[in-house]
Amino acid sequence: MNKNKLPNVGDTITCVGGGNITITAAEGDEKKRASFEMEAYNGGLMYVSGFYLPVVIDLEGLNCDNQQIPILKGHSSGLGDVAGQTSSIRVENGSVRVAGNLYNDCDAEVAQICEKAKAGFHWQASVGVPIARREMLEENAEAKINGQTIQGPAIIVREGVLKETSIVTFGADGSTSVDISAQ
Repeated sequence: MNKNKLPNVGDTITCVGGGNITITAAEGDEKKRASFEMEAYNGGLMYVSGFYLPVVIDLEGLNCDNQQIPILKGHSSGLGDVAGQTSSIRVENGSVRVAGNLYNDCDAEVAQICEKAKAGFHWQASVGVPIARREMLEENAEAKINGQTIQGPAIIVREGVLKETSIVTFGADGSTSVDISAQ
């Protein structure tokens, strides 16, 4: 990407590094779907692959009207990459929180995600947001976004649509973590 140019409207930002994921698997019933809750985005700066500057999504302009979006395995979008689906999406306290069910009953890889969570692995979360409107925060400039003071230079996604959330191994934002506990 050209360092003197903003990303294009329509580019999709996949922002890795959200917050906590809690997966609850049914004890003794492998055919029952696991439920999850996740902090998909914590509202702060992220270092996103393919973007030359840190990125922040302004949650005031994030469209979360569709309450049923896919949960993907690492942003892959093939038919076999759907890990689950959300049943609720909330923007609160400067973050995006989602909840829903995982398809551990019919997908061996999703069953492994649940088993690894049960064994203590801490998964991370990520969001996929096509950009509808963005702006540049110049070097040394500041902006109050999602209750946080953001220091430039940075790219501010002012409008976008939450299209998907992913379960990932590594987040781009090293200051966040995801805690999954399967019971």
